Amino acid sequence: REDEEARPMVDPVAVKPGVLQFGGWSLGSARLEMLCQAPGAVEHCKRCDLSSNRIEDRSVPILCNKLLPRAESLNLSNNSIGQMGIRYFEQSLRKIAMSPLLELNLQGNRLGSPFGSSMA
Repeated sequence: REDEEARPMVDPVAVKPGVLQFGGWSLGSARLEMLCQAPGAVEHCKRCDLSSNRIEDRSVPILCNKLLPRAESLNLSNNSIGQMGIRYFEQSLRKIAMSPLLELNLQGNRLGSPFGSSMA
């Protein structure tokens, strides 16, 4: 029973259609991929908060395939997305001619220095 108490609980009353609210759940890439592949889990998602979930570069392709075609807001702050993941986002957004994405929060990821590796 201790394991059940440690997991966050979803209040079905607080869940809104088109909103995926998993900020701070520490899902990790493996659980995130299972969530994205579950039937009906993300198909109608317009606003998605996946902040603070230990998401890595390897999860970016599934996020792009499942969420970018329909999401208006995507919060991926405070994860472990690096430069490879950002390149994949960029390529995916270029391929989706009419992406509805208005907000993409990548603050607090491993994106590197805007000044290159020569800056200390």
